Amino acid sequence: MPPPPSKRSSKGEDSISALRTITSLLSTSDPAVLPTHIPTIVSLLYSSPVLETCHTLANSQQKNKKGKGTAEDAGVLLHKYKTRVTTLIQGKTAQVRWCGAALAKASVESSWECLAGQGAVWVRLLVPLLARPEPAATHRIAIAALTRVFTALTEGKPALVRELVVPNLPAAIGHLLVLAESSESESGSGSGSELRAVVLEALRDILRAHPVTFRPFAQKTYGLVLGVLSSSSSSADSVEERLAREVFALLHLCASGSSPSSRGVGAGGGADGAGSSGGNNKATAVADEWTRGFRAVIEDTHATLTTLLRCVVEDSDYGSHQHSDGGKKELTTEAHCASTLGLSDWRGPSAGVQRASVLLRQLQSFFTLPSTTQVSIPIGQLVDLTTRIFSVAPSSAQINQAVERSEREYVFARLPELQCGALDLLATVLARLGGLFAPFALMLVDQVAYVFAEQGWNADVKTAVYTFLNALLEAFGSGLPKASVYALHPVLSSTCDDLLPPPPPAAAPTTTTNTTTAPGIGKPKHTTANSAPGSFHADAFLSILPTGGTFAHQGLVAAAETLLATALARLPTAYVRSELRTKMDRTAVLTGNTEAMLASVLFPPLGARRGGAVLPHLVGARGGSKKALVVEGVVRPRLPVIWTGGRRGNEGEEEITDEQVEEGDDDEEDSEEEESVGPLVSVSYGKKPYPVEMETASYESPFKRQKTEAAMDSTTQGTTAAARKPSLLDDMILAQAAALAQSPASAPESPLLQAPVPQASITAASSSSFTSTTAVSSATHIETTQQQQQKTTTTTTTVEKARDFTEGGDSDDDMVIPEIVMGGDSSEDEEDE
Repeated sequence: MPPPPSKRSSKGEDSISALRTITSLLSTSDPAVLPTHIPTIVSLLYSSPVLETCHTLANSQQKNKKGKGTAEDAGVLLHKYKTRVTTLIQGKTAQVRWCGAALAKASVESSWECLAGQGAVWVRLLVPLLARPEPAATHRIAIAALTRVFTALTEGKPALVRELVVPNLPAAIGHLLVLAESSESESGSGSGSELRAVVLEALRDILRAHPVTFRPFAQKTYGLVLGVLSSSSSSADSVEERLAREVFALLHLCASGSSPSSRGVGAGGGADGAGSSGGNNKATAVADEWTRGFRAVIEDTHATLTTLLRCVVEDSDYGSHQHSDGGKKELTTEAHCASTLGLSDWRGPSAGVQRASVLLRQLQSFFTLPSTTQVSIPIGQLVDLTTRIFSVAPSSAQINQAVERSEREYVFARLPELQCGALDLLATVLARLGGLFAPFALMLVDQVAYVFAEQGWNADVKTAVYTFLNALLEAFGSGLPKASVYALHPVLSSTCDDLLPPPPPAAAPTTTTNTTTAPGIGKPKHTTANSAPGSFHADAFLSILPTGGTFAHQGLVAAAETLLATALARLPTAYVRSELRTKMDRTAVLTGNTEAMLASVLFPPLGARRGGAVLPHLVGARGGSKKALVVEGVVRPRLPVIWTGGRRGNEGEEEITDEQVEEGDDDEEDSEEEESVGPLVSVSYGKKPYPVEMETASYESPFKRQKTEAAMDSTTQGTTAAARKPSLLDDMILAQAAALAQSPASAPESPLLQAPVPQASITAASSSSFTSTTAVSSATHIETTQQQQQKTTTTTTTVEKARDFTEGGDSDDDMVIPEIVMGGDSSEDEEDE
């Protein structure tokens, strides 16, 4: 049970107690045992603000009423702790110095007061440790501490930059480069490689934060990076190579208008010499250096591919950098090539494939790191490079018979590795550029489909194709033409095959026989094993054993699932064949892919009902998924009813009520006015009618406009107006009126018109034209249900309608306006209302 709040210790007392314990351990522990306490102390410093709280108590002038100088105790303990850490950094043994560096790093990261008050002393003591022959562990912790102080902890703090960074950073960078060169001799061991990776990471962070201070060391850093990239041990999964590529891509930050290239690439290193135009322009020096380095890598990749792909005759000369003796090389010798970037020469097809892969990943690093200014990207040269890699196909390539068969087969076996690198590069470029990559989308769709048709047996190629197409369809899938969508059909079909498990092999029917003796017959009776239930031969189990296991490639299933959902959501449904769409929907249901099923429901096939057969499966699979709320919103939308009708009357006018409409009808019946009132029609859907307003005052009906035009034409020509063609509603009203006129005593209810019909009148305007004025009451209902047909309420309506017709005459005297009375009195409408 916890103590009462009044008896609990305060936060300051807890921090003082913890700092007292830390100081006691550092002072009394034996140097050989002290490293075992460091993890506990560092964890305590990071998990609680011990140092910061003690600094606050020491700086405050108030003292605890209870007593005994809490502020003085905090100040004394802080002084002891800082003095002890300083002593440990200057210790005589490597273990003690490691403890001091670890405590200094934890202190400056967990306490701002320690960084501002004691950081300068500790930084001056840690920098010389990099030049001493310390163990790798001491060097790593010292490099980590200095890097944090030089970058993250002093960013945006000019006072600390002047005090901590400016005096110590140049010496620290020099020590780091020397330390990296010394670790190259120990690259075969794990400690040397790890130390060089730590040095490269520190150089990357320092270069990004302080490029101007780093400028004098750019050339030396470039040589260090080239050594790492040229080493034969570098691979795609190597942290050391990744850091070296990032440092190479960031060296453009050190460029200046008056200094030479930081990468050792001349001003004309670009394909068109564009780098020399801005060589003396300080404003664009960084951007020009980025473009110059990017082009230099592309040219070096082309040079490598020219030698590597000498086993085939390429269709055209790719790249602007082509060796003048490219076709006159001694093909009998081993393939070798010199680098234009300064990398070491490579020999043999194995080293050539590895060098090309490294250069492709280097191009990818240019797009993964942000630039400080707007740069010019030669995207055309990049696509030209990837097109060259995609165009090589073992089945259709023209073979160069001068090259040995073993070299050609080795290059073809390693070709999927280069194509995967090109696909990953394009995926990264597409993710960075987005919509700016649109001019190359259609071309790349055809190229990727061709690569998949040639190298689809390779799981790495399939994974890279799925990843790239997912990014491409996300950006431009909805705008692809029919031909491009048809080209992707084999890829989408293969996606479904990769997701669905293969069907189990069917067991072959057994033909073994069992020997039994029939009753009454001495001869044996042979029966098959299928006829006897529960009887199997041992060989029957061999037929159901799997002939080959399924190979689950890492990342293939995840890429296929993502591409399936993206294709269902982005591709135009009209361009996807019905059999493929059925296969995709079936795969989404069988694999439980909620994203794909949701896309299938939201974008159904052309001509199919929304949701279709996938919606029930989506509802059943939503439990526990991240799209549960989305599925709930699709199945049961909670949206308010949207009013789709027009407003009552024009804008700025008051709404017309039912009483006003009835009064308007009475006035019109008495005065026979020619002005029309905007109709308010109420359509009945079942028992509760749903009102739908129709605004006609501001829109002239097409029919009336036709009559006006005909009248104008007739006035101009001096002829009579043509007879108006009756509408469907007019025919219905006239038919009902004729039926009621024949039998006025018992007027049957028509299923087409069972509601009160408003009064209507047509008044002849002139001898050549006329205007129809119609007033529709607000009580008009059109009822279509069977229950309303069985109502016994008698509806009485008076319809006054005039229809103009001429019986062989041209004057208005021949016009007849009949008046038809449909039983009853109009007062019954008011009683019903």
